[in-house]
Amino acid sequence: MAIRLSALQKEFIRNVCKVQLGLRVMEGSTVSTIIPKERVRMAITHVQPDRPPIQIYTTPEIHARLLEYFNGRPLEDVFEIDFRFVGPSVKSKFRITSSSNAASCAKENNGLVLEGRTVEPGKAEVYDEWGVGYSRVRNNAGGVYLEATDLALARLTTMDDVNKYPWPDPNEYDYSIIPEQIEKIKNFAVCVGSAGIPDIINGVGRGRGMEQVLIDIATEDEVGIAIIDRRVDFYYEWCKRCL
Repeated sequence: MAIRLSALQKEFIRNVCKVQLGLRVMEGSTVSTIIPKERVRMAITHVQPDRPPIQIYTTPEIHARLLEYFNGRPLEDVFEIDFRFVGPSVKSKFRITSSSNAASCAKENNGLVLEGRTVEPGKAEVYDEWGVGYSRVRNNAGGVYLEATDLALARLTTMDDVNKYPWPDPNEYDYSIIPEQIEKIKNFAVCVGSAGIPDIINGVGRGRGMEQVLIDIATEDEVGIAIIDRRVDFYYEWCKRCL
């Protein structure tokens, strides 16, 4: 299927390719003997490496065009990315139930069992481990991204709601697979998690609404702060077990 890009997106791809070609020219025929993880270690300890460590993040439509441009080659190889990610698997299936019709509205997503969620049928296509629903929304630039459309955490209005809510549990993940993952990418800088983990405002805002989260913080709302604490506590334990 053809992907239509804006002029700005096309210019971005051209510039990315120019940068990559420029790196090749500067390197000439010399092949670096520094493995990626050593390059990253040098950079963070303020020792000049052969080149800066490289990471790349792309939107879905840019990712698709880059794969097309480079004939399907993995972008990690094309751009000589120095970082790789590992993480636990989930132990069971994630099921969302609707208060109106639990049987017909059950959904399987993301591999977690989180019973007791109350969702509104038709409001979302997929759900995350927090019970937040997402739908594909097209933007003016032609991209289609998952945006939060069923804000489950906004329905928590009392501490009783917070205490009864089926929060995700670090025990629902299998961390034993991580050492094997690391072994396969041991020459790279190995990372776990994402920038979204410590991001309280955006992370909670997807399930509660950005405005409400800012109000919660400003007013020290008991329910809002408790929701933030639940998220922080979960990811603290999740990250600790991953490490």
